[in-house]
Amino acid sequence: MLYVVRDRPRNPEGRIPVCTGWYKIDSSLVFGKTIAELDIRRLTGCTVIAVSRDGCYAQCPDLHLPLIQDDQIMVAGTRAQLCFFKQVFGFSEIDPPERWESKVA
Repeated sequence: MLYVVRDRPRNPEGRIPVCTGWYKIDSSLVFGKTIAELDIRRLTGCTVIAVSRDGCYAQCPDLHLPLIQDDQIMVAGTRAQLCFFKQVFGFSEIDPPERWESKVA
């Protein structure tokens, strides 16, 4: 499920809205790899803006944070970038964690 972030940063022309999506780390190919090692931004144009692990959240996570099974990540990008991110990494798209929604609402 994609969420459009309204009145948030847009490209310089202001025409392409930034969207966010939550994904579950469920591919053994990435277990133990860091966000930097996966090179998500260069490959897809998306940015990891939060990580949820065991009910704890890290906003603007360290690029050297290793991702483990069942981590949940929040990714931002255009709709096209998020679709490409999903194709490249094959992570399962999930609803935002309940605690996250109440924190940012």
